[in-house]
Amino acid sequence: MVQGLTDLARSPLLMIADIIGSEAAMLATACWVTRRMRENRRPAFGLVPSGVSPLGYASFVLGSFGAAMIGVLLSACVDLFYPAGDGFQGVWRGTSLFTGPLLVIVISLAPGFCEELFLRGLLQRRLLANAGPPTAIAVSTLLFSLFHVDPHTVAFAAPIGAFLGIIAWRCGSVWPGVLCHAAVNGIWNIFFITATHYDVPLEVYFVAFLSATGAGAIGLAASFVLLSRISPPTMPSPAAHPPAAPPLASPTADAIAPAAPSPVAPPPAAPPSAHPPAAPAATGERPVRP
Repeated sequence: MVQGLTDLARSPLLMIADIIGSEAAMLATACWVTRRMRENRRPAFGLVPSGVSPLGYASFVLGSFGAAMIGVLLSACVDLFYPAGDGFQGVWRGTSLFTGPLLVIVISLAPGFCEELFLRGLLQRRLLANAGPPTAIAVSTLLFSLFHVDPHTVAFAAPIGAFLGIIAWRCGSVWPGVLCHAAVNGIWNIFFITATHYDVPLEVYFVAFLSATGAGAIGLAASFVLLSRISPPTMPSPAAHPPAAPPLASPTADAIAPAAPSPVAPPPAAPPSAHPPAAPAATGERPVRP
């Protein structure tokens, strides 16, 4: 029975279902928050144009792999004190021609979209408006790392989360982070699924690590040069609730009773004329004497 549970835990289909369920719950929570706050979801999630060129997107993707290589070194340091278990190795080993590509698609798109909307979109943008960039990026990075649970994966995810947080802050959009997150997850899993099934020698891992480190270092340098030239947008503070209107006074008897008509003042007398009234015109007839 224990072996059966262990095999079930390593099942790629179970992992796919777990990823879809957790990411859907995160997205539903974000949508519920914006609905409660009566906010427009596109700007609240950061789903706005970034204004970054295709070359800038390529630099960010390469820079993400540079951050991932820093995460590999941090994970190796954790391994000195807390040896890693089987981890994802069992899941990768259990993939087939059907579950392998499906796992890559799901683990690329679902976390890449949902986690960026929730962490670097909804959460970080609110913190930017209230606490400033250092606190906002630190909090979103911490939560992003803790979502990965395992100490080695937490250490691995921390530099990536910080880099994606900086990109989201400077660009004012989550779209670059969505692309970078999906690219790292997808390429990482493609490499290890292939290496697990074909028993890739250690030399190949070493060459891949050096290549990713070199390309990632170039990408990080290009990314920070580009980000230094981008002015971050000003995040509007949440609007304060307008003051409630005073309650309407209940009508009283005096308010209901009709008002008494006001006395009508007589018209003012005409001012005396400076000229005497003219005498009646003569009719041409003589007066009759008695």
